[in-house]
Amino acid sequence: MKIFGLRLPLWATLVPLLLAVLVYWRWWEARLGEFRSDVAVAGMPVIFGGFPYRLHGEAGRTTLDRVREDTRLRLDVDRLTLDRQPAGRGLTVIGVAAPKLRAEARGLEGARLEIDAPGGRASLHVDNDRLARFSAEARAARVVVGLFPAAITADRLETHIRETPVAPIALPTGPRMPVQGELRAAASGLRLDGGDPLAMEADLAITAAAPLRSVRGWAAQQGTVEVRRLTLSDRLGVVVNLSATAVPRADGKIEIAGTATTICPLSLLAALERRAPPRPEFRARLAQRIAFGGLAGAVVARTDASGLGAFTVRAQEPPCPRLRG
Repeated sequence: MKIFGLRLPLWATLVPLLLAVLVYWRWWEARLGEFRSDVAVAGMPVIFGGFPYRLHGEAGRTTLDRVREDTRLRLDVDRLTLDRQPAGRGLTVIGVAAPKLRAEARGLEGARLEIDAPGGRASLHVDNDRLARFSAEARAARVVVGLFPAAITADRLETHIRETPVAPIALPTGPRMPVQGELRAAASGLRLDGGDPLAMEADLAITAAAPLRSVRGWAAQQGTVEVRRLTLSDRLGVVVNLSATAVPRADGKIEIAGTATTICPLSLLAALERRAPPRPEFRARLAQRIAFGGLAGAVVARTDASGLGAFTVRAQEPPCPRLRG
């Protein structure tokens, strides 16, 4: 091959390419070192690779167990994969087989979460030590929420969590503290204690006087969990639409108060009172309002059936779904 009138052997023309590959490999190795450092915080035995297109980590059966002063998080998986683009340190894609998640906030009665599923996937986006977004999806999930004593299963469960830190404030500026974090969830095929399958959408906000650093700090800063909206729907539309506030008390108990509007009031009252639902109940033409409240794990209706008064129903439509088995 001739270059600028000079005849060069073929191997010489490959030198620039080899140098480019070497430079890229050195750069990729540096990014892999950062990846190793980030994963090392979790203390999991991970095998790394993925050259040249990605940073890849993989582990077999493993356990992540993190205990802090006021929280505990344990994750057991049969297999774990971690993937990241070399040029993007903030975003990590996670795959898990047979995950078993256990989370608990110590010192708050009922503040625990359990999730079991055959598999799942998630993405973690961190920006300057701030949780910009954590998204997770699981299928055929079984969920236990300590706040509500009901066995929950879902054909598909999706959650999105992000921090929205607001600088500390000295004095309250309104009836609610600033929103320091948000959680959104959606599910299909959701069943409460074996009830009929429902679709669920939820939008929650975590408020506090300062950015979230610990459960105790959140509770001491007049923190609350605001259920801004939670809907349960069947194939005909929304059945229940509720909002609520959860407030930690000084004795470690969590107090909950809220209201719901529903076209199936008798079924909702039965679900809150943990008794068999009426069969059949036809959908009300106008949504009825029901108040509820109590301590975590013992939420009851504040409105009884006699307080609803008379209302007309849509007897030509299918009856209400069983909100709870």
